[in-house]
Amino acid sequence: RFKTVPLYFSRPIETMDYVVAKFAAMASALFILTGAPLLILYAGALLAKLDFADQTKGFAQGLVSVALLSLLFAGISLVVAALTPRRGFGVAAVIALLTISYGAVSAVQAIAWDQANTGSVSWIGLFSPITIIDGVQTAFLGASSSFPGGVGPGTGTGLVYVLVLLGLIAGSYGLLMRRYRKVGL
Repeated sequence: RFKTVPLYFSRPIETMDYVVAKFAAMASALFILTGAPLLILYAGALLAKLDFADQTKGFAQGLVSVALLSLLFAGISLVVAALTPRRGFGVAAVIALLTISYGAVSAVQAIAWDQANTGSVSWIGLFSPITIIDGVQTAFLGASSSFPGGVGPGTGTGLVYVLVLLGLIAGSYGLLMRRYRKVGL
């Protein structure tokens, strides 16, 4: 009658199922969106007969970065969207959060660099999701840093970046579980 196919579940859907499905869908969509250009560049490098081992290592490091970025952005975006009353507000809030935090952190890092306070440049990067990913890439994946002066975190500070990154992912998952447990399905 309504040209739809009914979907029957073998058991009622629970809050955890809903949150896991939502988180996985968003993270996988972001992974595909950000990983596809890496795959194209990798294929192009291999077709250009560049060094296979070097390109494969770089591609694997890129995939790790893309996976971490996807999980972090999915978690933050879903929490912000879950807390906004309308879809348009949620989209604007996610964009504003990511761009404003990155702009503010970059500006404060540049000021610290100009004031010759190079030690604090790495620590300031912990206050934006984008610079957290940059810090993890710099410390452990061999990437060059986009921090002022190219000074990224070392291994010790990089461990703090990884802990903050994992904490943000787990925290956003926990907040989603709490939000949907309160609201109900």
